[in-house]
Amino acid sequence: MNIAVWVSLATLLVGTIVTLSVAAMHRKQMRQIELHRADPSVSLVPPPHRLTLFLKTYGFIVAGGVLNLGLLIRQLRQTTPVTRDVVFDMILSTMGLVVMIFVGFAISLFDRAIKSAERTMDVLEGMSDKIHELSERGK
Repeated sequence: MNIAVWVSLATLLVGTIVTLSVAAMHRKQMRQIELHRADPSVSLVPPPHRLTLFLKTYGFIVAGGVLNLGLLIRQLRQTTPVTRDVVFDMILSTMGLVVMIFVGFAISLFDRAIKSAERTMDVLEGMSDKIHELSERGK
């Protein structure tokens, strides 16, 4: 197959993907509007997509990991003689990749700890209100 066939197939594929994604977004917006009409307390702005939330939380880690992985692959594909500088660059890229993975796990653990602490504080606050209410009744 020549290049013209590949370009026309790519054009057809991109057009199809764009059309289907626009239709899906339109359906999502219409469902949100109908939900708002049924219950006005629901906002018209839908919650962010899971991919958007993931990239907001871990976007810099993904970018750093991809950068370090790209540098490491580029250094491993070189056919020049291995020198101390090349070994040092490879070690830095590998350590950068390891640090990015570690930071991702640390952020995940801190998020879980924060959510757990918030739930604990909510429970303790509710218990405090109940104790205060019972002590007021006893007077």
